[in-house]
Amino acid sequence: MRLQVFIGFMVCSAVIIAAGSYMTGAGLGISILRAIAALIILQFVYFLLLVLMSVISPPKPSALKPKNTTQADPAAKTQKP
Repeated sequence: MRLQVFIGFMVCSAVIIAAGSYMTGAGLGISILRAIAALIILQFVYFLLLVLMSVISPPKPSALKPKNTTQADPAAKTQKP
């Protein structure tokens, strides 16, 4: 998920949580605190998912490895397989 999409969903969820909390009779301060708590939880879970995805993903081949894997034998002037 791209960062812009995540931020958009975070803002939408904060507005929905704050509006729902306010409509159920909670004060404005409590509604804002609930929205902030939801944003903190969402950010923490997003970070955990990023770490999990980086741990699970297979390692990428290194660009520094040489393409020719045979070793030269300087004494015999041949290449070892």
